[in-house]
Amino acid sequence: MLCYDYMYYVCANQPYEMEFDYSPAWRFVGQHLHWSPRIEQLAYQYVRRTLGTLEDETIPPWIAIHVRRGDFEVYCSDGPIGCYASLDVIARRVDEVKAELLQRKGISVDHIIMTSDERDTAWWDEVKGKGWYAVDHSQTADLLGPWFPVFIDAAIQSLGAGFVGTDGSTMSMIARRRVESWTDGAVRIFKWGQPDSDDH
Repeated sequence: MLCYDYMYYVCANQPYEMEFDYSPAWRFVGQHLHWSPRIEQLAYQYVRRTLGTLEDETIPPWIAIHVRRGDFEVYCSDGPIGCYASLDVIARRVDEVKAELLQRKGISVDHIIMTSDERDTAWWDEVKGKGWYAVDHSQTADLLGPWFPVFIDAAIQSLGAGFVGTDGSTMSMIARRRVESWTDGAVRIFKWGQPDSDDH
């Protein structure tokens, strides 16, 4: 018998291979692990509330964004300004996802949902200034438990028509793989670390 208590770094060929299409962990296991009905129902409930969609209305397609910032600041030797990707950089990636969804699937997406660990209210005001939506988790932990904001955000990220995420973030990587496998969606990952990291 062989038992693993921590499998994050277990691989078949190279570390962090979940990033790659050949990854057996994703192909044979990961893509088949779907959300429990409760988490999926909560995710759609939060999307409805976030977008202002009534119960008798169809939820419109959305693109989810995951921006990881908090603990990544340790990689910013000169501080976060110029290190973290700007919202304009992220918006360019969102536009690429929109264009691909329209061209490849005939889906026009007007709703963008931002998820992030950022706590700066001024940053969130900028997000809303772009016409993007923010999930309100002000009562989620008290009502459901401390892990539910993360669960619900991850489900929202993976159930959208498209996804834009942060390079180097496991949460973004898993959401990207889910959207690719589950909805055949359009995905992009933005680079960060220097002001021109995501130039392309």
